[in-house]
Amino acid sequence: MEMLFFAYNDLSAPTITAYSLKVGSDLYKDHEEVIFGHWNNLASTVFEYKADSNMNFTNTQNTKYLTADSAYALYYDLGTMAKDSKVGAGTIYGVYSHADIDPQEAKVTVDISGPKRLTLDGERKEYTDGSFNITALLNNFDSNTLKHIALAVRTPDGINPVINGKIEEDYSYSDSYTIKYENFLVGQIHTAVINFNAEVQPESQYRKIILDVYDISGNEATGGKLLSQNLIGTAEHYIYCPGGVVDLPEVSILSGSPNMIYHEGTRYYYLSGTGFSTLETQLDKGDYSIFLQRTDGLSSYSIDKDKLNINATENTANLLLDLKLPVGQYQLLFEASGTSGLEDITSPTLGFLVTDDAGQKNTTYGLVTVTKTGNSPKYNIEVFESETKYKEKYGSKPHEVLLIFRGEFTTKEDAEKNIIQVEGASTSKNDNVMTLNNSIDIQEGSVVIRKDGDTVKVDFNAKLYTTGARSLIWSGSSCLTGLKDGKDFALIPYNKNGERLIDEKDIGNYTIGEETKPITIIWGSMGGRGLQALAGMLLNMEFGNLGVQIDGSNKEIRRVVSFGAELDLGFLFPDPSQLEGGDSSDSSGINDYLSLLVDLAIKIPDIADAPTDTLRELFESTVNTIAYGGKPEDDDGGVTLAIRVPDVIFGGAFLGFICSAEVKLPPYVDGFPELEGKLVIKTVGDWSMAAEGKVSFTSMVLEAKLGIKSYNGIPIPDNFYLFVGGFSPGINVDGFGVLWIMGGGGGLEEIYDTIFCSGEVPPLTLLLSVQASILQVFEARADLSLSLRGIGLELSDGRILKVKVIDSMKLKLDWYPEFYFLASVSLGILDVINGSGYIVVEHDGFFEFAAKASVQIPDDVPAFGGINVATINLGANATRIYGTAEVLLLNLGVVYYWGGDFEFGEKDEIGAGPTYPELLEFQESPVYVDPDTGEILYMLV
Repeated sequence: MEMLFFAYNDLSAPTITAYSLKVGSDLYKDHEEVIFGHWNNLASTVFEYKADSNMNFTNTQNTKYLTADSAYALYYDLGTMAKDSKVGAGTIYGVYSHADIDPQEAKVTVDISGPKRLTLDGERKEYTDGSFNITALLNNFDSNTLKHIALAVRTPDGINPVINGKIEEDYSYSDSYTIKYENFLVGQIHTAVINFNAEVQPESQYRKIILDVYDISGNEATGGKLLSQNLIGTAEHYIYCPGGVVDLPEVSILSGSPNMIYHEGTRYYYLSGTGFSTLETQLDKGDYSIFLQRTDGLSSYSIDKDKLNINATENTANLLLDLKLPVGQYQLLFEASGTSGLEDITSPTLGFLVTDDAGQKNTTYGLVTVTKTGNSPKYNIEVFESETKYKEKYGSKPHEVLLIFRGEFTTKEDAEKNIIQVEGASTSKNDNVMTLNNSIDIQEGSVVIRKDGDTVKVDFNAKLYTTGARSLIWSGSSCLTGLKDGKDFALIPYNKNGERLIDEKDIGNYTIGEETKPITIIWGSMGGRGLQALAGMLLNMEFGNLGVQIDGSNKEIRRVVSFGAELDLGFLFPDPSQLEGGDSSDSSGINDYLSLLVDLAIKIPDIADAPTDTLRELFESTVNTIAYGGKPEDDDGGVTLAIRVPDVIFGGAFLGFICSAEVKLPPYVDGFPELEGKLVIKTVGDWSMAAEGKVSFTSMVLEAKLGIKSYNGIPIPDNFYLFVGGFSPGINVDGFGVLWIMGGGGGLEEIYDTIFCSGEVPPLTLLLSVQASILQVFEARADLSLSLRGIGLELSDGRILKVKVIDSMKLKLDWYPEFYFLASVSLGILDVINGSGYIVVEHDGFFEFAAKASVQIPDDVPAFGGINVATINLGANATRIYGTAEVLLLNLGVVYYWGGDFEFGEKDEIGAGPTYPELLEFQESPVYVDPDTGEILYMLV
C-alpha cells in the first residue's frame, strides 16, 4: 500500500486536495496501520477503534452525529525503547488549493512535499538526513486522457537522484531524470516518490528541485523528447542546505524610499539592505509574505511577491505598487510563515506617507530607448511619451537606437535630473505586456533598465516570449549584455533571407567592425528546459542575439531576435536502436559551446539561480556567440545526432532558421553502409535546402547532391549531381585492356540563377565525372565543369598499383565576369614525400607560381614516425622570386626582388613566402569567389 492518502473537497470538480504522507527521513518511523471513519467517532476513541459498518459519514442526516465529516487515524508501532533513548514518528499533512488553476495554462497540477531543510552532523561534513525523498502528486486537470506524459526531475548541483539504489551524478537542470506515465485519465492522480542524496558544500544555500510535466503524445515528441510548448505542469521545491564552512547571510532591510507616495497609479518603492539573495529565495519558497499595513490598524493589503524585483548582487529591490490606497501612513512588513522558523522583517525605515498631492504623481512613459552615439560609443537611456515624439527624434536615424521597449514604464532620476533607471512591471499575461524591439514580449514580471556607472544594463525577472510566435524563451531571471561606454555593440545585420552580413562593408549605417560585439540575451541554463518544435524540426535554443533585417537599399525591414540552437536530427533516424554508440556532440561541434558553459557551471554551482550581474560577467568573458555558427569540428566516427544552428530567427513571427553542417547517418537497414554528407537548411525568406552525401558499399561508391531554392514560395531546383564508381576492374572500352571505366556521373549547377539571370552570361554549369584506369596500373578520377563563364578540370585520387600518389590536380579558367586562371597539384608518395604547387593569374595582371615539397619519416617507424625532416618552398611572381628551406630546426630563405637586391635570413623576416600560403597547405581551402554568383571554389592542394 502506498504510504500516502489524499482527499478532495469535491469529487467532480476538485479545487482543494488534503494530503497526508511519509516524512521522507530515516529518523522518523512511518505508520503501520490506517483506519478511515467519521471524525467525531475517531476522535472519541484513543485506541482499538471499531469501524461502524452502519455509519454513513458522507450523509449529513446520519442519526448519530448529524454531520458529514470524514477522517482517518494513523497508528504507529514504535517498538521497545531503552533508557535514555528516543524514537520519532510522524507524518506530513497539508492542503493543496487548486482554485486558481487555469486548465488552459496547466493541464496537470504538480503538488510537492518533502523536507524543507537538512541537518549537518557534528563535523559539518555530511547531512544526517542527506538521503531523503520528495513526493509529488500529479493531477490531470485536462478534459481528456493524456496518453503519454513525462515527469522531468531537474536537480541543482549538490543534489542527485537515487535510482534503483544508485546515486546518479549526471543529471542537472538541463539534463533531467524522467519518469513516464501512460494513459493518464481525467481526474486521476499519480504519486511519484523520488529519492535523493545531498552533498555538503562549503556555502549554505537554498537548493531548488524543479519538476516539469510534458505531454509526449504527439509525433513531434517521438522518443520522449521534451518540447517546451508541450510543458503542461511545473512546480519547484526548495531545500535549505547548511554549508560546511559558510552560513547564509542575515537578511536585513536598512532603508526604504521615497517617504511620500502618490495614492494611485504605477509607483515604485525602493529598498536596500543585506542578504537579499536569501530573501529572494525565501519569498519564492513561501517563507515570507509581503503586507502593506496602515499604522492606524484600519486596513492591511497583501502584496504579490512577483511585484518585488530584487537585485541580489547590489542588495537592492524595487516594489511595484499599482493598487489605489487611501491617504495615510503605511508600514511595509515581510511576515514569516508559521512553519519557516523565521522572524518577521520590518523597521521604522519602511514607513511612508500616501498622499493625493498631484505634485507627488509619477510620470509614466510608453517608449524607452537605449541609444548609441559617437565614434567612441556612448550609451544612453531615453524616454518618450508617444510614438510621435520618438519618430520626431529617431525616425530618420533608427540605426542609433539599439533597444526600444514599448509598454508602461516609470523612471528614476539622479540629482541632475538625468534618467538613471527605468522600470516596467506586468502582473499577469493580460497586464502591461511589454515588448523589446518588437520581437520579444515581457510579461508576468518586471524589467529594469539602468545606467550603472558607464554601463547600461537590462535585467528581466519575468516570462519572455517571442512576439507573434509566442515561443517561450525563458521564465525567471535573465538579462542582456552590458553596454559599456567606449566599447562597440551593435545589432547583428541580416538580409531578407536571414543571412548574416557581418563581413559586408557596404551596408551603410549597419556595418559592423572586427571589434563589434553582439547584444545577447543571457539566462542561466545549460541547454534550456525543453525543445522547440519549429518548421517541423526540433531545436533547443541556448542563447539569443538581437539583430536587424535590412533590404537591398540598406533600409531597416524589422528588428529580430536570433537564437543559437541545437538541431535534433532524430527525424533522420527511423530506428533509434541504430544510434547506439553514436556521438551527439563532437561530430557536430556542439562541444565548442557546451564546454564553455561547463566552465560557467564550475564557477557557479547553481547557474540557473545566479544573480544577473554574475551571469552577465561570466557569459561575456567566456562565450563568443558570434563564433557559435562556425565550422564544426571533425567527427570521431560516430553518427551525428544534433548539429549547431547559428540563427533561429524571430521578428514579429517565426521567420525561420539557417544551418549548415557535415553529418554522418547510421545504416538504415542491415548491411547498408554509413552515410556521410553535408546538410544545408535555409528557411528564411526565399528558402533553400541542399543535401549532398557519399556512401561506400563493398564494391561501389555512390555520391549524390541536390539543391532546391524557392521563388515566391515555389520550389525550383538549383543543382543536382549523381556519381557511381569504385567498380573493379571496370568496363574495358578499347578492347585491348588499356582503358577501363570504373565509374561515372554528371549533373547541373546554377539552374536557379540561370532561370533568373540578371547578367549577360548565364552561369549554368555542366558537370561530368569519370573514374578510369590505364592498364590496371594507374587509376584516377577526373571531374569536368563547363559553362559559358569558364571551364574547370580536376584529377584526383591518382594511384599507381593501388598506392595513392596524386591527391589533386586542378585547372580553372574563367573569362567572365573577370579573367582568372589557376592550376595546382598536390602529390603524396607513401606518406614520405609530399608536394604541392600552384600557378595563379588574375585579371589585373598579377601572377604567381609556388611549389612546396616535404620529406617525413614514415608513421610506422618507432619513436620518430611522422617527424618532418625537410621542407623546400620555391616561388615567383610579378615582384620577386624566392626560396626557403626548413631542415629540422633551421628555417632560412632568400628573396630577389626584380631589379633590386638579394635578401637572406629567416623566411618570415624577409617575406620569403607565397602570396597565398593557404594554397600550399594540404587541406581544403577557398581559392576564388565568383563576384557575380558568389560561388566559392575550394581546392585540396
